[in-house]
Amino acid sequence: MNCLGRFPAAGLVAGLAVGWLSPAVADEATYQDGFAAYESGDYGRAYGVWLPLATAGDSDAQFGLGVLLDNGQGVPESDADAAKWYRQPAEKGNPDAQFNLALLYDSGSGVPVDKTEAARWYYRAAMTGHAGAQYNLGLMFESGEGVDQDPARAAFWYRQAADQG
Repeated sequence: MNCLGRFPAAGLVAGLAVGWLSPAVADEATYQDGFAAYESGDYGRAYGVWLPLATAGDSDAQFGLGVLLDNGQGVPESDADAAKWYRQPAEKGNPDAQFNLALLYDSGSGVPVDKTEAARWYYRAAMTGHAGAQYNLGLMFESGEGVDQDPARAAFWYRQAADQG
């Protein structure tokens, strides 16, 4: 599943590009080597570079694997595996991983549908200024999915997202 959800999230690639600046774990290949392969469309190579880094705890590589698995780029699409790889950097504060994990819970892709869990991850990403999470959190407050229906809070989150363009 392309995990762009209800909001066009250019942050997916932006999150990959930022790289959260974690140190390289492997001697020969770095996160940036994998990102260069990703940018050139060599998703298989990106996966090969990021897998050992991710397994060793590199948050950037974990997020990158989540994106590859979520979109079926160079590997078979697997939302369940994407959720596994998104969770680790999400718990460490990566807002793009938090947003993507929320989208999976919101839609029930690879994980059970859990609107409360989706709202929790949207909220964490929204608090960092993630416009997509702010918008989707507004939708949840408007509809009362996963949170108590609250038009004032919906308007607040919509404004936060709108202020970012």
